[in-house]
Amino acid sequence: MFKIAHITDLHLGRPGEQYLELDLRGRFSAVLERVVEKDKPDLLVLGGDYSLHNPDVEACKWLRDQLAATKIPYFILSGNHDSSGDLIDVFDHSSLGYGKLYFKYSAGGYDHLVLDSCLGEIDREQLNWLEKSLARAERPLLWMHHPPDLMGAPFMDGRHALKQREPLLQILHAYQKPLDVFCGHYHAAMVCTSKNLTIHAAPPTSFYICPGSTVFKQEEYPPGYQLVLLGKERTVVVPRYVR
Repeated sequence: MFKIAHITDLHLGRPGEQYLELDLRGRFSAVLERVVEKDKPDLLVLGGDYSLHNPDVEACKWLRDQLAATKIPYFILSGNHDSSGDLIDVFDHSSLGYGKLYFKYSAGGYDHLVLDSCLGEIDREQLNWLEKSLARAERPLLWMHHPPDLMGAPFMDGRHALKQREPLLQILHAYQKPLDVFCGHYHAAMVCTSKNLTIHAAPPTSFYICPGSTVFKQEEYPPGYQLVLLGKERTVVVPRYVR
């Protein structure tokens, strides 16, 4: 099986900086070490939100260097705490739109379709591209930072969900075939179905938000990531934690 390590919501901060009493760079480093030494994936996918609050080029350069040292192929997504333009520049990443990080990446016998939800929504340019790409793809997977639909988590659904979801959902539901969607943003491991979609939200390396709470409520969990195993006839998704 083709093995992917999906690592998201790093919120790195500056060297030595603590947030919510957590060493966020240390937590990410522990995940990356575990992934490289134990899982030995064929591909790394970085799911967005690399900066703690506002876009931080220094944090992105530090991340780039950590990823380069693994010598494992990877691609990156843009989250709502990132600047897509900065990511394209720092990582020298290919993209289909000026200042937007959306593209197709073929690996493991699948077409990985990547959307940019940095601004909290998916614009018409990306929607047009997605509709055409789904029509051409034989084995597509969708990657984005925000979940495309509500996940049943009151705080995040109510205050931080993807905006203008319906045009995106219309395209995804019209695809009709089963489609796996991989995302982060909710700071918890969650799985949700929406018609033909199975939405897999990966656990963060940084801090956790209680999915059942109506207000921001931190939960104490070890740093996590999501292992995605792609086979010819099935996909296996396993949340993992570094204790």
